[in-house]
Amino acid sequence: MADVDITEGDTFPSIDAALKQTVDGVETPVNLTGCTVVLRMRSATLAIVTGAVTIVNATAGTVSYAWGVGDTGAPGEYTAEWRVTTGTGKVFTVPNKGSFSISIEAKL
Repeated sequence: MADVDITEGDTFPSIDAALKQTVDGVETPVNLTGCTVVLRMRSATLAIVTGAVTIVNATAGTVSYAWGVGDTGAPGEYTAEWRVTTGTGKVFTVPNKGSFSISIEAKL
């Protein structure tokens, strides 16, 4: 089972997440104040797809990704990550080790 399951062509529900990073074995929320975030996902055969993310609560690190038309048009298994850019242009990825999975199921 994937971390996120959605059906081909659907644009609801959104992906809501609390971004956290582990440093020295301690997991803490990512402070997104002044940052921008994008969702990046790819499959073995599809190039990386990216989309802008809404920051819901910057200090708690909570975000929401509203699927756009075409985002779920290709059924399959995807790996995904959140790409954060700070206000000073520094870039980092959440999770900072590995990724999460998205499954787009074929519609009937």
